[in-house]
Amino acid sequence: MNGFDIIEQKLLRFIRRYYFNRVIRGLFYTVFIAIVASLLLLLLEDRLWMGRMARMLLFWGALVMIVGVLLFFVVVPLLKVFRLGKSLSLRQAAVLIGRHFPEVDDRLLNTLELQALMDRGGEDSDLLAASIVQKTEALRPVPFHLAVDLRKNLRYLRYVVPAVALFLLVFLLWPSFVTQPAKRIIHYEEEFSRPLPFHFLVLNDSLEAVQHSDFTLKVQVEGALLPEAVYVLLGKVKYRLTELSEGRYMYQFRNMAGDQTFRLSAGEVLSPLYTIRVYPNPVLLDFEVSADFPAYTGLEDRRWSSLSDLEVPEGTKLTVKFYTRDCRGLKIISADTVNLLETVDQNVAVWSETIRKSRSLAVVSYNDFMVNPDTLDFFIASIPDAYPTLTLSERSDSLLTRHLFFDGFIRDDYGFSSLRFHYQHLTGGDTTGVTWSEEVSILPGQSSQSFFHSFNPEQLVMLPGDRLSYYFEVCDNDPIHGYKCVQSARYLYELPSMEEVEEMAEASEDALLEDMNEALMETRSIRKELEELSKSMLENAEVTWEEQQKISALMERQQDLQEEMKTLMEQQQAMSEQELEYKDFDPALLEKQQEVQALFEELMSDELKSLFEEVQELMEEMDKERMSEMLDEMQLSNEELEEELDRTLEMFKKLEVEKDLSDYTDKLEQLAEEQRQNAQETERAQGDSLQDALKKQEELNERFEELSRDFDALKEKNDALRQPYPLEDPSSDEEQVKQDQQQGLQQMQQGKQKASSESQQRAADTMQQMSEKMKGMMAGAQMQQMAEDARSLRQTLDNLVQLSFMQEDLMAALAVMKRSDPAYVELIRDQNSIRASLEVVKDSLQALGKRQLAIRPFIMDKINELNGYMATSITFLTEYRISLALKDQQYGMTAMNDLALLLSEAMDQMQQQMQSMSGGGESSSSCPSSGGGKEGSMDVSTMRQLQEQLNKQLEELQQGMKSGQQGGGSQGMSEKLARAAAQQMAIRQQLQQMADQMMEEQGKVSGNMRRMIQEMEQNETDMVNKRITQATLNRQKDIVNRLLQSERAEQQREKEEKRKSKEVKEQKYSNPTTLEAYEKNREKEVEMLKTIPPALHPFFRTKVNDYFYRVQGN
Repeated sequence: MNGFDIIEQKLLRFIRRYYFNRVIRGLFYTVFIAIVASLLLLLLEDRLWMGRMARMLLFWGALVMIVGVLLFFVVVPLLKVFRLGKSLSLRQAAVLIGRHFPEVDDRLLNTLELQALMDRGGEDSDLLAASIVQKTEALRPVPFHLAVDLRKNLRYLRYVVPAVALFLLVFLLWPSFVTQPAKRIIHYEEEFSRPLPFHFLVLNDSLEAVQHSDFTLKVQVEGALLPEAVYVLLGKVKYRLTELSEGRYMYQFRNMAGDQTFRLSAGEVLSPLYTIRVYPNPVLLDFEVSADFPAYTGLEDRRWSSLSDLEVPEGTKLTVKFYTRDCRGLKIISADTVNLLETVDQNVAVWSETIRKSRSLAVVSYNDFMVNPDTLDFFIASIPDAYPTLTLSERSDSLLTRHLFFDGFIRDDYGFSSLRFHYQHLTGGDTTGVTWSEEVSILPGQSSQSFFHSFNPEQLVMLPGDRLSYYFEVCDNDPIHGYKCVQSARYLYELPSMEEVEEMAEASEDALLEDMNEALMETRSIRKELEELSKSMLENAEVTWEEQQKISALMERQQDLQEEMKTLMEQQQAMSEQELEYKDFDPALLEKQQEVQALFEELMSDELKSLFEEVQELMEEMDKERMSEMLDEMQLSNEELEEELDRTLEMFKKLEVEKDLSDYTDKLEQLAEEQRQNAQETERAQGDSLQDALKKQEELNERFEELSRDFDALKEKNDALRQPYPLEDPSSDEEQVKQDQQQGLQQMQQGKQKASSESQQRAADTMQQMSEKMKGMMAGAQMQQMAEDARSLRQTLDNLVQLSFMQEDLMAALAVMKRSDPAYVELIRDQNSIRASLEVVKDSLQALGKRQLAIRPFIMDKINELNGYMATSITFLTEYRISLALKDQQYGMTAMNDLALLLSEAMDQMQQQMQSMSGGGESSSSCPSSGGGKEGSMDVSTMRQLQEQLNKQLEELQQGMKSGQQGGGSQGMSEKLARAAAQQMAIRQQLQQMADQMMEEQGKVSGNMRRMIQEMEQNETDMVNKRITQATLNRQKDIVNRLLQSERAEQQREKEEKRKSKEVKEQKYSNPTTLEAYEKNREKEVEMLKTIPPALHPFFRTKVNDYFYRVQGN
């Protein structure tokens, strides 16, 4: 045996000793654990007297634990002693030995590794063998087995010996503690009872209870030793009984659902098993409530899973299903009835009823054994359908003032059947009338919603003073109570009477006139201050602080004035709209009103506004020279504004006079017609109707008195005009009407009905004649003024043409003249003369503009522009800046040509207006206005045209009288004849003025003119007497022929006067050496003016050329 084998044997010995040491230690563990576990098990069983299952678990648990400990700590190490199973390897043993013996360390492990290398074979096997021998020799003396010290196991004896001693001591001193519990544990399948020191006695007469009710158990404990507490065992749960007195106990079983078994327990004492018998209780288990709501509510049918207080709409069909247990039936108890419900299949009882009123109900269940003492109380509230509600508000529209606009809100429980708008048209003193209604669109099924509605009272043809009573009515959709309806408050829409309309119009007119006068005064004041400020600035080298403050104040005042102009325009527009809303005016009068409205709108000057802004900018720059120029421009603009405002004021006054006169004549005709009707009713009236006619006559008398006062106010307005209309005083006719009316009233009171009727008829005829006379008089006055203004405008246009020729000559001379020419000063004087003549033209146009709407504001703008060019050209001439002067003269010529064209257009318009005035018809009384010009005659051409138109009217009237379509005495024919007579009178008066003027100038009057005046007087007599014969028509034709002859003679005379005037005004300028060049240059400039006027629209360029052709032709 070599050295390594010896080492190997020693290692195996070490391994056996190592495991033997673990066997010894395992025995100590097993004994200690077994003794301690046994003592604990015995103690538990002795104290607890456990049941069979617990004892079985303790027995097998303890046995398994002891066997497990024995196997793990003893058997397993013992098997490894005999090298059975996996044990320590040689290397592991070498490591343990190296740790125990320091001198060995890892040499033993190295020896094992060298041996392993040698066993695998290698080149150095001899060297390895030598090394192994060397190490084994060194390890041979070391006792490997002593690395395991068996004596260390003795320390476990200090735990094992006391445990064994304790077990022996208990066994010797208290053997029953060991033997009795050990017996019960070992024989765990057997029942063992403790000895009982007392017993239980149940005191209840019977162990019976009602299902789902409480049961009280009463127990008496008897014995020598009474327990401290008694328990009832319900399954595995233990409950303590309540001690009533010594030895007497009580326990209450709650909500007994079924039979109940129990035991009584006190300490270790258990009673036998007891059973409480439970009888079924009639119980309501569940409910199912369904509501079938009335169809009109729109509510979906509803179900509830519980029964409590209910709120349902009236008329709801309510069905309740009662789910019961152990129940034979139900009693439904109300205040006055008891209904029995038998349960059907599956313990279900059904109760159904239509709810009409609120009621309280109680439900009681019962079966064969008992009646359930508990009742189910609930309340059913019947909710009646409420009335709908309606809120309403009325709106207005600034554009549709006579429309009624409503918005409102309606609300109901479930919806609506209709919403209607009801209205009554009430006239006079009526308080009731026929009610009309119209449907308002709503959503019937929506319980709350807004609505909108509009109504136009004009569709009812309402007259001033009429009333409209209206209200809304909403109805719900409740058929049970017959569709309940609610009405809104009743509203009253009332048109103002004609008297109220006139009062409002009069007040508006007075306010507007007052504001216009104030604005005119403010304009003049600003203009004067601008003049003073301009003079002040010329005296100072710089703009002073005081001047800046004055300019700022003037700017603010001018801005306020512009706002005032805007307010005036709005006031006039509102007044016009108000009048048009309640009055019917003649179309010609409406046209004039629109033109006056245009004048108000043109008062808003954008040019003046731009001047304000520019002056404010110049104030910041402190540019005195430019600021002074702008102030001058503002002064001119203010003058223009003043002139336009003055003109607008005058035209507005004239318009109001004409409207008032139109109202006056219309009222006269209406009053005459009512008087005529009352006369007829008076003649056949009897009894109460006679009293009505009497009251009506008194009313007519009062109304004519009021109409007389209206004419007095009208006359005051007319007299306030700068040139009033020649209105004839109707006092004598008024006195005649009043006398006839009063006489008719007295005769009616005396019972003389026929005489009264005749008096009333005379009053009506007189009123009708007054109306026709006033219309004819107004028509004649308007025609006369129109003719005078047309003549004045024609004269102004002729003067302007003459000035244009003079300006052309002056420009031609200036173009070839030298600055040193002595005639230069004379030329400046001529330019000043032309400018002065243009000022006369301007004054004439301003005067015409205050009478004629045909003179539009842009005509005045053009004359102002022309005067501006003339003024600047004179300035340039005095400064010898000829080129600039020629430039402004050229612009002035263009403006002059434009002005001539505009005046020609205005004259054509006036001619058309005169033709429409003389064209007959009922509009002639309200033809476009023209104020009176200077005293003079209507030109013969105009007279001839008017006379021709009058001839046509008379021919038509004669045909109408012959055909019998209109009787000679009818109102329509009388009115037309009166108008024709008035027109003939106006022409005759103009012809008479022309004759008077001829007498003054020439000392004689032509026989032709005297003949025409006589024939016109004869025709007037025929017209007044309503007698149109062939002789009348022949005289009319003769008058036209004579007028045509006079017209031709006048034209010839005017041509000769123009020729002489031009020959006198032609002047000889110096520089004869350049006369030929001057003539050629003049022809070129005139041709240029004829063909290409600067800055003209093509339309106006054509008109200007036509104008030049006409001038040349004349």
